[in-house]
Amino acid sequence: MLDINIIFKIIAPLILWLKTRDDITYKDLITIFKPNDKFRNLIWQSQFYFLTLYFFLKVLEIFHKNTSLINKYSIFILTLSCLIGLIKRRYKLYNSIEEIYEACSELVIILYINNFSNAAWIISISVLFTSISAGISKVKSKLWSHNGSRSGLIQYLTLPSVSRKFIRNYSSIYYKKYKFVKVILQIITIFTPWIQIISAIGLLLAKFLGLILLSKIFFFFQISFIFLLYIISDLSWITSFYSFLIISVFSINLENFFSYNILINSINLVCFIFIFIFTLRVLFGNNKFLKRSLASYSSLTFDVVPFKMFTEVHMTNLITYFIKFEESKGLKNHFDKKGYRNQNQNHSSRHMQALMYPLCDLCINLYRDENSSSPYKSKLHKKQCQKIIEVFPLSEIIFFQHRFSEKKGCYDSKIIAKLKIPREIDSSKYNLEKYNTILETSR
Repeated sequence: MLDINIIFKIIAPLILWLKTRDDITYKDLITIFKPNDKFRNLIWQSQFYFLTLYFFLKVLEIFHKNTSLINKYSIFILTLSCLIGLIKRRYKLYNSIEEIYEACSELVIILYINNFSNAAWIISISVLFTSISAGISKVKSKLWSHNGSRSGLIQYLTLPSVSRKFIRNYSSIYYKKYKFVKVILQIITIFTPWIQIISAIGLLLAKFLGLILLSKIFFFFQISFIFLLYIISDLSWITSFYSFLIISVFSINLENFFSYNILINSINLVCFIFIFIFTLRVLFGNNKFLKRSLASYSSLTFDVVPFKMFTEVHMTNLITYFIKFEESKGLKNHFDKKGYRNQNQNHSSRHMQALMYPLCDLCINLYRDENSSSPYKSKLHKKQCQKIIEVFPLSEIIFFQHRFSEKKGCYDSKIIAKLKIPREIDSSKYNLEKYNTILETSR
């Protein structure tokens, strides 16, 4: 395995640098800032500049004699850039899984490079609780459970919104052609949620108890899982940050948690409190009592909620889109003209892909002609749709709906509506042209 210092000081900062570059590209679409707000825009871009300076210092360190001094400056610059990243996320219009993992990664980097390794490890185990949460959501899902349709895996493999084209095509062909392939996929479907849960709990306990062999086994399952996610659908920086956090859980050497250093003890305590609240929110966030009780801690724990990746919410009658740009402003569609995953999703942030969720809200409510005071799933979704109007005025959005066919082993897709984006932010001026009946979704 790579030297952990290379992971923390080269690989992880490089991932952040690439992600930050994407954030700048999509700034007008994902922030609350106005394009002419030069001061805030400078703050938004400063993380990228500081990370660039950091890598310049790392190169300089190779050729300079006084490496210890340059190393101190580089640690300060990397710490500062991560802190800016944590501040910057408060100005984003949505909070995706990618953003949550990025924030956790920035915290882990700050703590580890400043010699708070135990605290860094405590924060890194947040990724294990998200894995447990995702597994529990699948266990409860009719798509993944033994008593349900057991179609969760084949639906994910052929999912129009994220799965690569060759994965979709070959999965569907073999699923229809060979009965044993269908049986194997159903068996894997049943076990997948439990592998997510058991491997996460196992890695946590094995690492804490110092059981090296078991740690390696459970680490292998977690890394294999994220590798398969990358092969099937890339998921851009989600897989990168997830891998970094899992490697941190496995690789950070734990020291005695009881120290005579008051600062170290205080930071460890704060991190324990963070992970405790984070765990309650990600595992039990749907509980009405806890939801109210922990609402005030939402921002401090990166607004995390139970993870429902690839359950009914994402895979049942999903709605995607394609924008006919009047003026693209350098932005690219993450879906093709048939509403399927576009290659532009490769190694790119989820910013354009994630727009399918607020646009789904907009499409459903315009289609049904509802005058609800809150037609969006969240206030941020409404703001995102307003941003789309600001960024792409007079463009046209084509909406597609995809319904899974058990017989075909793939999704049937159809155009359901077209929307001419108005010049002004006024929903009463939206003119939705309807084509086909919209099916019930789980959103």
